Amino acid sequence: MGGYFAFAFALAHPERVVKIAVIGATPLINNAMPIPHRMLSVPGLNRFIWSRVSARATPARALYAHPEKLRPEVLSCARVGGRLPGAVKSWLTMVEELGTLAGFRARYNLKHEMKNIRVPSLFIQGDKDGFGTVASVRGVQEEMPHSQLEVVPNAGHLPWYDETEHCARALQHFLEE
Repeated sequence: MGGYFAFAFALAHPERVVKIAVIGATPLINNAMPIPHRMLSVPGLNRFIWSRVSARATPARALYAHPEKLRPEVLSCARVGGRLPGAVKSWLTMVEELGTLAGFRARYNLKHEMKNIRVPSLFIQGDKDGFGTVASVRGVQEEMPHSQLEVVPNAGHLPWYDETEHCARALQHFLEE
């Protein structure tokens, strides 16, 4: 959700933003809410589903194109974070608020406002991201006057884990411009 909040902040306070860099699919800039998230947006049903199939069972490929590249500490940290008090409730209530069975709630969708972002913006998008496609990002990015898209081959939703150096180079180049 970091990319969403960065863009929402830039729209609300353009005078306070110089550049925006978003790594990984930005939700709510299109209508592409994954079907599992749509089911998790239904109160009650989401808690039932979560009690049966929790994050521990989520396949690593949902987030990474190459989970074998992950250091064990990363996976351990993710598991521990998911067990923090309130973590599941917080995540599920966020999904309930943002979505419905039909997809993202229109009141949160920034797609039609993105063209109003006037600061240099960089999208770093994995080509194997299950939460957003390169085409959906490109469709928004092309309407933004000062934006660019860096597609990371063989990378998933968290491309900095799959292709760390590619992401670092793209981000460094953008920030130095």
